[in-house]
Amino acid sequence: MSRATAPSAAKRPTLETWHGRTKTDDYKWLKAENWQAVMHDPSLLPQDIRAYLEAENAYKSAQLSDTDQLQEKLFAELKGRIKEDDQSVPTPDGPYVYTSAYVTGGQYPLLKRTAKSGGSDEVLFDCNALAKGKDYFSLGGVARSPDHTLAAWSQDDKGSEFYEMRIRTLATGEDHDDVLNNTSGGACWSADGHSIFYTLQDDNHRPLKTFRHVLGTLHSPTTCWCLTKKTPACSRASAQPSRTASSSSPSMTTTRLSAGSSTRKNRCNSPALWPGACPVLNMNWSTTATHSSSRPMPTMPKTTSW
Repeated sequence: MSRATAPSAAKRPTLETWHGRTKTDDYKWLKAENWQAVMHDPSLLPQDIRAYLEAENAYKSAQLSDTDQLQEKLFAELKGRIKEDDQSVPTPDGPYVYTSAYVTGGQYPLLKRTAKSGGSDEVLFDCNALAKGKDYFSLGGVARSPDHTLAAWSQDDKGSEFYEMRIRTLATGEDHDDVLNNTSGGACWSADGHSIFYTLQDDNHRPLKTFRHVLGTLHSPTTCWCLTKKTPACSRASAQPSRTASSSSPSMTTTRLSAGSSTRKNRCNSPALWPGACPVLNMNWSTTATHSSSRPMPTMPKTTSW
């Protein structure tokens, strides 16, 4: 393409009426009608939109081609001011000390631990290896189990920020068959280490429901656990009893919702704090609970993550 020729998006007028006013949008076609599906699979992007974006990228590359060497020089200078083999401050937890570290030439961290009793570093996650051969990679989060034997970790290899979550045995580095899709990336372990809480995102890329997954079972999210501030809007969302955190904790209520509940349209209109956010909140939850289900309510420990 000639450097002097810029791509021009075709005008395809679309009329929209809002609040009694009609406007014309010539370029609405550039927002794919199937954008939600494209978030999961970029290959589904309509060809006319893809062709225009590729033409814009090609034009940009042509226009800046005489600055290629300068770009490389500036990048090398900026990178030279960064300690490439840096690592985090060690974090003691239980029998281990956990750190994250980078290697020279690597773009992603190594998540490691060392036994307090001594010994060499144990690399639990090599994100450079996980990213190898992929056009895109992002580590969503890692949450280790209370007994330090397992970790719930997530990744996004499409750039959609819909994270695939897996369970890893830390001693062997092997992942279990459990695979949870469309999560927001974070997880929180139950105190017994047999299940995790995680948050699913809806089609509009918003955290919607928090589910419990029991390790080793098929993923069939039928129970939603919602930790919310006490408000009438949330109390209307469930006909089942709830439990309240201990008096030393902030005033919160955990509500158990059936995935098919028709009352959930009014669920959590108030600001919500999700069990999946425990690594951020770093809160201790009450160790006793009762509700109507025959399955006991898992207690929520103080969850740790890198």
